[in-house]
Amino acid sequence: MRKIYLFQFLVALSISISCQHNPRMIDPQLIEENFKQLSEENKPWTFWYWINDNVSKEGISEDLVSMAKVGIAVAASGCIGDQSIE
Repeated sequence: MRKIYLFQFLVALSISISCQHNPRMIDPQLIEENFKQLSEENKPWTFWYWINDNVSKEGISEDLVSMAKVGIAVAASGCIGDQSIE
């Protein structure tokens, strides 16, 4: 039991030491500005599934335009469910 407490104490101590002020840390305001103006490679992605192949060309176009408006860069799409349903 003492070994567990000692291990927990050492973990907490190492976390505490690593979280202390580091002069090389990035300025929080710089992080906030970069977050507000994401580069193309840092924009969010999403998974986009169609259920039972229930999809139309118009629906795809409207959804892609809406995703672009809110900043989604990539939509990885796929169909789930039973595609044999008519």
